[in-house]
Amino acid sequence: MKYVVAAKKGWWLLVLMCLLILKVSAQENGSAAPVILFEAHPNQQFGFDAFLYKEWSSEYTTWENAPQKPYKIPVKSVGFGQTDLVNARLVNSDTLRMDSLSFRIGENNQELAFVVKERSLLTLELPPMSKSYLLKAFYRGREIGQLNVVPYKLRTEKVYLIPLATTRVNIDSLQAKINRIYRQANVQVQLELLPVFTHDEWDASTLLDNPSEIHERYSNQMHDLRDLYIETHPDIDKKAYYLFLVPGFTDPGMRGYMVRNKALGFVKVDKSPRLSQTIARQLGYGMGFFKDSWMDEGPEKGTTRNLMDLPSGSEMNHKQWGQLRFSAHSYSLFDNYEDVRTNNGFVAYYFWKEKENGELDLGNGNFLAAIKHPYKKNYLSYHLNIDNILFRPLFTLGGKFINSLHFVMLVVLVFLLFYGGRKMNRWIDKRFKRVRLARFGWRLLQIGAVPYLIYLMVLFVNLGYSWFEVRSGKLDEMHGLSINRAIGYMAVNDNVKHPNEVDLSSELVIQRGKTWRKEERMPVLYFAVRKDKNGEWNKVRLQAHSDSLVLSTRDYAQKAESHYMVFNYIDEKGSFEQQRVFNHTGNEITDKLNIPDPAKRILLFVNGYRPTSIGHTFEENFADIKKKGLEFPDSRNLVYTFDRYEYWRPWNAIDLKFQKRINPSETFYADGHFSVSTSNHRSLINFTTTSAAYPKRCSHNKKHHCYTSTSAKNFLGNRTVRTINMHRVRPNKSGFKKRLKSGHIAGRNIYQMLNEVPNRSENDTLYIVAHSMGYAYALGIIEELRGKIQFGSFYIIAPENASVGKVHLSEWQDVWQYGSRFQKGRGDAPCLLDGVAPQVKANGLQNENRVYIPEKLYKKKGFFDSHFIGYYSWVLEIEKGRRGYIAPH
Repeated sequence: MKYVVAAKKGWWLLVLMCLLILKVSAQENGSAAPVILFEAHPNQQFGFDAFLYKEWSSEYTTWENAPQKPYKIPVKSVGFGQTDLVNARLVNSDTLRMDSLSFRIGENNQELAFVVKERSLLTLELPPMSKSYLLKAFYRGREIGQLNVVPYKLRTEKVYLIPLATTRVNIDSLQAKINRIYRQANVQVQLELLPVFTHDEWDASTLLDNPSEIHERYSNQMHDLRDLYIETHPDIDKKAYYLFLVPGFTDPGMRGYMVRNKALGFVKVDKSPRLSQTIARQLGYGMGFFKDSWMDEGPEKGTTRNLMDLPSGSEMNHKQWGQLRFSAHSYSLFDNYEDVRTNNGFVAYYFWKEKENGELDLGNGNFLAAIKHPYKKNYLSYHLNIDNILFRPLFTLGGKFINSLHFVMLVVLVFLLFYGGRKMNRWIDKRFKRVRLARFGWRLLQIGAVPYLIYLMVLFVNLGYSWFEVRSGKLDEMHGLSINRAIGYMAVNDNVKHPNEVDLSSELVIQRGKTWRKEERMPVLYFAVRKDKNGEWNKVRLQAHSDSLVLSTRDYAQKAESHYMVFNYIDEKGSFEQQRVFNHTGNEITDKLNIPDPAKRILLFVNGYRPTSIGHTFEENFADIKKKGLEFPDSRNLVYTFDRYEYWRPWNAIDLKFQKRINPSETFYADGHFSVSTSNHRSLINFTTTSAAYPKRCSHNKKHHCYTSTSAKNFLGNRTVRTINMHRVRPNKSGFKKRLKSGHIAGRNIYQMLNEVPNRSENDTLYIVAHSMGYAYALGIIEELRGKIQFGSFYIIAPENASVGKVHLSEWQDVWQYGSRFQKGRGDAPCLLDGVAPQVKANGLQNENRVYIPEKLYKKKGFFDSHFIGYYSWVLEIEKGRRGYIAPH
């Protein structure tokens, strides 16, 4: 019996011990696991970014297997090949042994030493590295922390401050404060204070009008101030940023303004701490193309310490570091909405002051300086001199004037419809047996016809504005303007009624006293120049105008293919002592009239669609389109000698690589940008719907799961479709035709530039690089230049709607089409295809003329990436003898 009792006691003892073990185990399991959280060191040289705001959660990598969740991996910036400090804080570390803790670099397993500052705080010195790496923390072999480390090379930017009045600025202190902020991305700003800028046309006390809140364009005042400065400083540094120090803005709370990704800014003069923060913030817009921190559903305004928050902040997140480091930087002083001077356009504009006797008022200068010739356009200016109260616009609706006469006509129209409706109802009652059905049909007809009749009425009334159009005559709205103000006023004058002229012409804008008038003339202006009483050639007046360039003293007579000024120096006997010819830019070409015309190689870049956003990837560039439906206006059909819209140069200078290969005598840039509505997508809604539903690139190039996709919801819910069928390949012929027709205008402008005396284009050879929408535009240029120039090579990159139009292979030496392999059943996996412009063979080409994106560029393929011009530098790496090879010249 006693053995039984003992056995029972032993059994209970065993149970008790097991329970004790389970309790201890439960306590251990219930306690929080140890974890390392990295923090910024107070003496760090560069930047540190940890997840703090839920609105930015998607910008940080999540560590899925972290011992404590959620764990967003922080990011540390360091200088390229430099060291820096970072803190690591131990959480739940009461029983941890420091000798069991280690920090190792992920790839090479290099272990880093650390210093214990206090029980739960450690400091590490990060080693000099040239590549990004993942730092991991371990305790007894178990991973308990992670940190992404990104090295950046030093980047230096020059920033000039331009005061409009005497300003006390400690430039060294200001620069040091700004660089403490930009050091986070290893960017160094070099500030230089320029002399005070004054000009008769600018009042230094002027407050600037409030500009656009989304930082996409400059105000007219800003244009004026910039233009005055450039006019007096033509040799400014072309690779620098310029900030005008201004007295302020109409809104007293506004401290600065800069267009995103541009090099021109305006900053309110302020005390040093606020001034440094304002400059740093404005450079964020221009240098880093940042947005306000609260944009795109970011944290609430005023809740962060970010540089782009208000009222002030100095921190940047790692995404902003990347934007500052990104290669697509612009030093342009012009926004993307304004016209920039170029020596082409159908209409040349001239401005001058005139005396009462018709002679030019030379002031203290010479007649060449007195005649201003600031720009060309494709249209004449549009002005209305309305002296009838019924036609005075009350407001605009859909781009059309609405005036009192519209309301009068509307009343008349309503009366006629009411009276006619009653008459019609009586007629229906007499003629139809089913009266109710007939009346119902009549009402439907009325509902459909009334809006159309109102629209026709508006158009009919607006025809009356042609009575008040000023083709030549006085311009009342310009009364009292200075010549520079007049130039600025006319620069933004758009002719919506006649947006493109057919023939070359000149528009003269002439001032007498405070009155301005305009006159339309032919492209060649002839001025008579005579001696004054002192024997100087200072008596100048417009003598004639013509469509031909004729110089009797040089036995020269040719039809003008551009715009010229001819100055006839007439002696006392009325004979020509000499004749001098200048082009519209003011360069004398008299001695070049009869020199031989050398054969030239012409390289033309034709860009496609220009997104309003700029980001790390081509997909990010379309952010504003997808979210807000923002687009730039259609092409102005002007041609430039530089990358005006920075479509090519920012992306690894792909245009310079083409230039090096082609070795052109001259290089031109044409703008083939048009609305998404002209593409096969046909609307922004269609484009955003497709791009949102389209699958991302599969993670493994041999295991694709992208062949089917879930389409957008309809009234029956989601449905599964073949991904390949999501591509919009039905040709938008009307949109293509619109771009092609506009290309003709650009073609005539190119012809004008190539045929400016003494040049002729017949012996020149044209090479074209066209991307995306630029393909249709390029075909229009080709049609215009056919027979007027020789064709060399045509490089077509990711063309949009390529099945419309036609390339004539026989007239080119080389034609290559580069893009993704879109062939149902035989092409690349759907996730790798160009979804912006599904790639079909250009009409007129053979399969042998097509070259596909190499397989090795797997990570540069996809809906957006396969279309991105920045990823097409591989076409210049094709070896000789291979399809698509671009031969050097």
